[in-house]
Amino acid sequence: MNECGGTAVGKPAGDGQAEGHGVEHRPQPTEKTTPQQVAWLIADGAGHTCIKQHYIPMAGHVLGYHLQPHEHLNLASDLERALDLLRAKQVGEGWLIMGQHALTRFCRFMQTERGFTPQLVTFKQANVTHYHDGLPGWLVEQLTQLQHIRQANWRPSRLNEAILRFWSVHTRLWRWLFAHEDIQAISDIKRAHLFAYIDERLDAGYTAKSVNQELRAFQATLYFLQERDFAVPRALLRLPGLKEPDSLPRFLTDEQVGRLQADLEQRVAQADSATGQRNALLDRAAFYLLWQGGLRLGEAEELRLDDLNLAQKQLLIRQGKGRKDRAVYLTDRAIAALQAYLTVRGNGASVSLPAQAGEQRFPARPHQGGGGTNRGEGNAAPAAPHLCHAAGQCGLQNHHDSGAVGAPAYQHHSDLRPRP
Repeated sequence: MNECGGTAVGKPAGDGQAEGHGVEHRPQPTEKTTPQQVAWLIADGAGHTCIKQHYIPMAGHVLGYHLQPHEHLNLASDLERALDLLRAKQVGEGWLIMGQHALTRFCRFMQTERGFTPQLVTFKQANVTHYHDGLPGWLVEQLTQLQHIRQANWRPSRLNEAILRFWSVHTRLWRWLFAHEDIQAISDIKRAHLFAYIDERLDAGYTAKSVNQELRAFQATLYFLQERDFAVPRALLRLPGLKEPDSLPRFLTDEQVGRLQADLEQRVAQADSATGQRNALLDRAAFYLLWQGGLRLGEAEELRLDDLNLAQKQLLIRQGKGRKDRAVYLTDRAIAALQAYLTVRGNGASVSLPAQAGEQRFPARPHQGGGGTNRGEGNAAPAAPHLCHAAGQCGLQNHHDSGAVGAPAYQHHSDLRPRP
C-alpha cells in the first residue's frame, strides 16, 4: 500500500498487450489524459506551478514507464517506480519530496477515476533529527517532553513551523556548549561559557534581540529540568539579558495600505488562468479579512466554511488569542471579496476556506532568525505579514474611510501582530 492508501486494482503489470485485444490496450499518450487531470488538480486546490513542474511530469513518468493502459496500473507498486527514476537522475531531496507528493495526488486522481473515494493528502511531520546532533540522549528526551507540553497551545496550521522553530531556538545554545566546552552534566555549565557564547553571536552579527531569545529558551529549558529534579545552578537562572534598542512602530500608512490593495486588485484583474484567478481572489479575500476584520494570520489560515455567516456578515474565530472564540463582523468589501473567491473555490474535500486542507496561500511570516535587519525600505510595496497590525493601527488612527473598520472593532485586541 502506498502513501495515498491505494490498493491493487486490475491486472498486474505486464507487457502492455491484453491477450486477444491487439493494439486497443496500448498505453494512451500522456497529453490525452493531461487536461482531465489538470482540471481535477485545480478543483483539488493545487497551484499552477506545482501542476506544471511536478504533478503532470510525475504522472507522465508513471504512464510512460509502464507499457499498459492506465486503468491496469497497480496503485500499490507501479507508482513507486517513478521515484526510482528521479533517484537515478540524482535530483535533490526537495524534488524527491515533491515527487512523492505528486504521486500521492496522482494516486488519488486514479482512485477517483475508478470510482473510489480518495483520501485527503497528508504531509509528514517536520523532521527535527538534525537538531539532536551533538546532544546527549537525556537532553533530547527532556526537550521532546517540553515540546509536547508546549504543542498543546500551538495552532494546527502552524504546527510544523512551530516545531522547527522550537528545536532551532531551544537547542542552539546547548549544541554550542557541547561542541565547545567539556560538558558532562548541567553542573559543568558556567556563566563564563554563556558569556563566551553571547560574545560569539554578537561578533557574528546577530542582534541583541536574537541572542536574548536564545538565552530565554535556554533558561526555560533549565527551569523545566529543575522541575524534574535535575540539579541546576542558580547562577545560570539569574543571567540578565542584553539591553535591546527601542522597537520602531510596526504599522503601515494609509498610502502603503492603498498601494497594497491596488496591487491585489490588479492581480485579480490580470489573472490569465483559472488557477491564477482562484489564487488572486483568495489572496484578496485574505487581505480584507486581515485588514478590515482584524484577523491574525493563523486565524485566517484555519477558517472553515461553517465559520462564515454571510447573511449576518459575521465570522466566527475559533481558538484565537488566549484560546478564546470570538465573533467578527465583516464589512461589505470583505463580504464581496469572500463571495467572489467562494464562486471559484473548487470542490476540494476539505471544509477549510482554502479548497485543500493545509494550503497556505495566505502571506507567510518572515523567519525571525539571526541578523535582525529590516528590509523593504523605500518605495517597494509593503510586505503582507504585518497586515494585521497595520490594520489595527489604521483602524484606530484613521477610521473615517467608508471601507475601513472603525476603532470599536479593534478594542478587544491588545496586540494585533500576526501570531502562529
